[in-house]
Amino acid sequence: MNLDALINSLMRLDPATPMRPGFSNPHSYRGVYADVAFSPVNESTAGEMLGYAKAALGSTFQGWKGGEFTMDGQCYVYLAERGDCGEAIEPLTITAMILQGRGWWELDETKRARFRDLAARLSDIQTAIIEVADAVKREVKK
Repeated sequence: MNLDALINSLMRLDPATPMRPGFSNPHSYRGVYADVAFSPVNESTAGEMLGYAKAALGSTFQGWKGGEFTMDGQCYVYLAERGDCGEAIEPLTITAMILQGRGWWELDETKRARFRDLAARLSDIQTAIIEVADAVKREVKK
């Protein structure tokens, strides 16, 4: 997911939506300095996270080993402490944050099973999209 997509995803939510875990403090990602990472926090709201995501857009951060990197809407987004590699933030990551913030584990077993099935299907779709994007990138490089 890139920064523009993250901002758009968060803008669709009620700002008071609880998110668990959440994130704060944007910085240059240790894995790819030109990408942005956000420090994880135990809990937050969609509005707070949107504020951090918008603040990252156009900001310039120092890379782990030097250099300055300005974040644009196309940079990829990660959940990681400053100086650490972490995990990519994907649409499924945002869904999990919403569900955990709302206490999805308190749902009855039937609803939890439906959620697990939906999450698996979303993961399959996400994998297919990544595979298509990679194929397009390979074709463009030819």
